[in-house]
Parts: sequence; structure tokens; C-alpha cells
Amino acid sequence: MTGGSTRENLAPPPFADAPVYDHSEAESALDAALTGTSEDTTIRRERPAADDAPAPSQRSAPDQGADGDPPEGEAPADDSGDDTPDTPAPVEPPRSWSKEARERWSSLPRETQEFILRRETERDAEVRRGQNEAAELRKAAEAEKQALATERQRYVEKLPQLIALASADLMGGEYARMTPDQRIQMSQTDPARLLQLREAHEAKAGQVNQLLEAQREIQTRQQADAKSNFEKWADEQEKLAREHVPEFFDSKAFAFSPAQIHT
Repeated sequence: MTGGSTRENLAPPPFADAPVYDHSEAESALDAALTGTSEDTTIRRERPAADDAPAPSQRSAPDQGADGDPPEGEAPADDSGDDTPDTPAPVEPPRSWSKEARERWSSLPRETQEFILRRETERDAEVRRGQNEAAELRKAAEAEKQALATERQRYVEKLPQLIALASADLMGGEYARMTPDQRIQMSQTDPARLLQLREAHEAKAGQVNQLLEAQREIQTRQQADAKSNFEKWADEQEKLAREHVPEFFDSKAFAFSPAQIHT
């Protein structure tokens, strides 16, 4: 048997009639099975990319009215973010009220609180106005009193000099220098002149007496003021002593026995 005849008589292999597979397609199918993708991947890959998608501004917006109002049937959006109404601040009670009255303040209605507070404020304003007016009157009275005291002190200081001048004028007058005989003679020769001189002399004597009486009154007032000031000072000192050394005024603490008295 020759080599060529032998190859011709050989039987064909058992897979000679099997379909021929493309290895590239098999690899693609295997990759799809492993990654979980399908043939739709190819289709999706052929769709336009995200960059080709229409911009948000080009997308269709919900219908609005001509003036930008929301469509009919939809409530407008509330941008405030807080639907809770503002709670008014509590009304404080008047400052002049007592603690007990302040505790009952919260039980009153708000309208009543506002009315009472308004009336109390008006009353306080009237009281302050009256106090200010009284203070101004006291201030004016004190200023007038001080001015009078200053003037009186000046008068007191000049009073002795005024008495001396008035006395000198009285004793230096013509009627005062006349002797009794001269007055008798003038009463016979010129009685009108004598009457005139005597009236002038009596007027000057009255002025001197007034000055002397004023001096006596001032001296009496000064003595009374000095006594009153001393008694006031003594009372203040006694009060201080009773506060700091009360045992000094305790008769029992400073009591002496008969034996101590005789020793």
C-alpha cells in the first residue's frame, strides 16, 4: 500500500461536519456572561452622551401664569421658613408695687396690665413733677433765706457803728447843746424855733432808741440760736453715746453700794 492511497482511504475525523465557531464571538459572549451585561450594552453605547443632553434651562418648566404666578390650584411657596406668630413680650409690673402685688400681676389680663401700667406711669410722672416743683421752691426759699441771713449779718456788724453815729448826731444837735435857761429864753422870744428844734431832737432820739432795740433783739435771738444749737448738738452726742457705750447709761452698771459711797 502506497502513502497516497493510504491518505485517500482514511476515514474523515468525527468532527469534520461540526460548525466552525468564531473565537472572537465566543470571547465576547464569555465577557458578557462574566460582567452581567447583555447585547443592550452595545445599544446603550450607541446612545448620545450626557454632554449631548439638553440643559436644565432648555427643559420644559411647569406652566405659570402671565405674571409668574403659580398655576391655578397650587398654593404659593412660603419663603419665610417660620409660620409661628411673634409672641409679644410680657408686661412688667410697676416698680413701685409691693412683692405681693407683683405676684398677682401675672393673673391679670394683658389689657388690664397695660391700662394699669399706663396709669401708674402717668401718676409717677405727676409725682416727679410735683417733687421737682417743690424742690425748686425749697431751693428758692433757701436762697432767699441765705440772702436775708447775709444781709442781717451785715446789718448786725454795722449796727454798733450806726448807734454811735446816731447818738453823736443826737447829742451834737442844737437843742441838746442848749441849757435849760436858754430854752426858757427861746420859748419867750422864739417859741416856734424852739418847738422845731425839740421835734428834731426827739426824732433823732427815736432813731437811736430803735437801733438800740434792734441790737437787743439781735442779741436775744443770737443767744436763743446758740442755746438751740447747743441743745441739738448735745442730743446728737447723747444719741451717739447711747449707740456706742449703752452701758454708760445703765444705772445698775454704775450703781455704788453704801460701803463704796462711804469709802
